[in-house]
Amino acid sequence: MDDRDNLYQWARHDVWANEGQAIKTIRIRMNRAVQRLLDQDAFLLRVEVNERSITHRLGMYLADEFPCFDVDCEYNRVGNDSIPKRLPDWLPKSERQNTNIETQELYCDIEGRTAFPDIIIHKRGERKTMNLLVIEVKKMDNRNCSTDRLDIWKLEELTKRKGDFGYMLGLFLKLPTRSEPSLENVKFDWYRDGGTL
Repeated sequence: MDDRDNLYQWARHDVWANEGQAIKTIRIRMNRAVQRLLDQDAFLLRVEVNERSITHRLGMYLADEFPCFDVDCEYNRVGNDSIPKRLPDWLPKSERQNTNIETQELYCDIEGRTAFPDIIIHKRGERKTMNLLVIEVKKMDNRNCSTDRLDIWKLEELTKRKGDFGYMLGLFLKLPTRSEPSLENVKFDWYRDGGTL
């Protein structure tokens, strides 16, 4: 049985009992998928296509790395239900009123509404122990700190072990643009149980 089967078996039974090895395995596979993106789709980064185009390609490579799991982009359902993923309000209304219009639109996007991460690795319709990895992707040329803050908050919420979703890991991935991309220039910020790893 190779490590792909092991990761699936750990998740089926109790992924937290093998947390250290599972995290190491997930990170290795993530690095391989990102390297493949850089090798095969550097053009997309150089010409700064929409992030959705990039996450689609990365999702394809992740599907190869996690063959026993489902890899979905902008998936917004929970378990077997047709219930959307919902996150709590992330800022008090008083603070939201002091923000710019673009940021307020972001707040409206999640205030009492669904959350749809860029990429998730999970088993559709299964319990939260099958939620392995949630990923938010940004291009390094994106200077919008408010969207970064929103994505980080989503990762913190979605990785809380005792929360409704319980993803084992979260990743805030920043990809280089406008140049020949290399893995050394990619920024990997990992999250676990509501905080940084």
